[in-house]
Amino acid sequence: MIFGPTREPENVWLVEHGLVRIHRLVPDGREVTIALVRPGHVFGEVPVLSDSPRVSFAEAMRRSTCWRVPRETFLRVVRSDPDAGFAISKEIAGRIARIESRLEDLSFRSVESRVARALLQLAEDFGQPAGEWVQLELPLTRAELATLVGTTRQSVSESVQGLVKRGWVARDRGRLALRVAGLREESRPALASDALK
Repeated sequence: MIFGPTREPENVWLVEHGLVRIHRLVPDGREVTIALVRPGHVFGEVPVLSDSPRVSFAEAMRRSTCWRVPRETFLRVVRSDPDAGFAISKEIAGRIARIESRLEDLSFRSVESRVARALLQLAEDFGQPAGEWVQLELPLTRAELATLVGTTRQSVSESVQGLVKRGWVARDRGRLALRVAGLREESRPALASDALK
């Protein structure tokens, strides 16, 4: 665990190598993944910039090296370097767009469509092209995928099995291999009547 909720966050973090998961607890006790942070990206910056309490948790998903940047140092860099400020603003905007997209998914997409869409986003962030497939360079359990799409591990397992049967997902040396074109088709929003099922 790198950090947890706190009233007065004192640091921003930068991933040098590894992978960090940002998550929150919902009232029923489940964990909901907000973001997966790759090397070269910062995290924990929003509470520092907005002068608000930190409500999320951050934990390393694999062996990681993260740099702790004191609040005042971070704010000084943002104020004095327009390029750094713009890069951080762009990163925050991208994260917010993904969160909004997930909220929309919860309302209008079936579980299988949400799983397909989450796999597409992971392929974009962590994929390595291999012919017509994209190899997901990320060890991801069904439980971790469930926290990304807001459902249960069992529902994710059933959805992944359905995608495997249709030939859009395969296992290759313990990692997922994805057929992006097929997943794009699966990730389209369902009809309103289907979303209510």
